[in-house]
Amino acid sequence: MWVFGHILRIRKREFLPKGKYIICGAGRMGKALAEGLERARIEYVFIDINSEEYKQRKQSAIYGDGEDIKILMQAGITEASCIIAATKDDMINLTILSTAKKLNPAIYTIGRENSLEDISIFKSARIDKIYILERILAKYTYNFIAKPLANKFIRLIHKKDNRWAMNTVGKLSATIGQNPLLFEITINEENAYALAKELQKGTKITLEILKRSRADWRKKNKILFLLYEYHDDESRTTILMPDDSVEVKVGCSLLIACDEEAKEDFEYIINNYYELYYVLTGREQTVGVIAQLLPRRA
Repeated sequence: MWVFGHILRIRKREFLPKGKYIICGAGRMGKALAEGLERARIEYVFIDINSEEYKQRKQSAIYGDGEDIKILMQAGITEASCIIAATKDDMINLTILSTAKKLNPAIYTIGRENSLEDISIFKSARIDKIYILERILAKYTYNFIAKPLANKFIRLIHKKDNRWAMNTVGKLSATIGQNPLLFEITINEENAYALAKELQKGTKITLEILKRSRADWRKKNKILFLLYEYHDDESRTTILMPDDSVEVKVGCSLLIACDEEAKEDFEYIINNYYELYYVLTGREQTVGVIAQLLPRRA
């Protein structure tokens, strides 16, 4: 959620209840939800509803007649903690949740909204959690094109367990706060002129050096490197949550979490010879010293 622009904290209304879940929907989303609940060892009942078949058979998109209620009762709606309406038809999803609330007023409701056109209707229905597929797809597409490292980060963390996730969120919160910035950069002359030139001379520069403060090189900015990636013609290196000792190379890409001050410091350091020299050596720069850092003219 944070990678997609939310704050790094789960609000009370986003905590899902414990207990039995009911999934209504026969498509890929319903099956994916069932797999997720199985992994989490949460009891669930699957009601197979194909929206097109349902409308053909009933000649309606309104869910909740006697037969529908009977199916919900057999699924255990009165003692269930949560119901998820995940069909491809918004009206069916809305009426499923409306019927469920009549049978169990305390049930937590989750609805799949297929189109942004129906957003006002879903909001007025007071559904506890709404998933808008068009919005999710737009965010995924944007990340895939504009934030390739963020997209890769999401794919990699899906393979990690809950303990790793808790430790990572705790580290982000403790180091930066509940609303860290997230950005990515490729280290080259266009994006990091001073740093790229210094690396080309053979200077060893680690991620730890890029965390240093311009105000006091002995102190660290509020910055964490989430992903390091480097590839050439021979190999590709991808490191999730890289250690501070990892060496920076021209052409490597970094996914970075930080606050505003740290981002400003980082950008000054990688593009300004004076600032780079200070964090490298701890000494104030002089014109003579900086002249040695500057690339020589042919």
